[in-house]
Amino acid sequence: MALKFNPLTGALENYTPVLEIAPDSNGLELQNNILSVNLATEENAGVLSAEDYTKFNSIKIYEYFYEDVILTAQQIAEKKITLSGTPAFPEALTFIPYGGVAQRYGQDYTIIGNDISWAGLGLDGFLEEGEGIRITYQAE
Repeated sequence: MALKFNPLTGALENYTPVLEIAPDSNGLELQNNILSVNLATEENAGVLSAEDYTKFNSIKIYEYFYEDVILTAQQIAEKKITLSGTPAFPEALTFIPYGGVAQRYGQDYTIIGNDISWAGLGLDGFLEEGEGIRITYQAE
């Protein structure tokens, strides 16, 4: 699940991205969020070498997640936030305190699994209970 902006209402709304594959899509198949290309079809014969086929047979599809977090006393004490998903690309996650600037991965916070931590880093002692944070990331 993710959030999208509705320009008519100005609100963020929940939605689940959907990728549909037409039955005559030349060997494309979508199962469990993995898009596969079947190169054994007549239309795709000889498009890729056997080695390239092995490398590029499947493409993972990642959803964008937007989480707005209002920090609790417990999160401040533990110096971490647990996300609803596990970022596929931790270095690409954005972490922006409301009214602030984007924080830097590795300098201001770290990510292990689905936990964002700032113990001993740039945000340590800066964040306060009740403060809002916008976090965006990609996950399976």
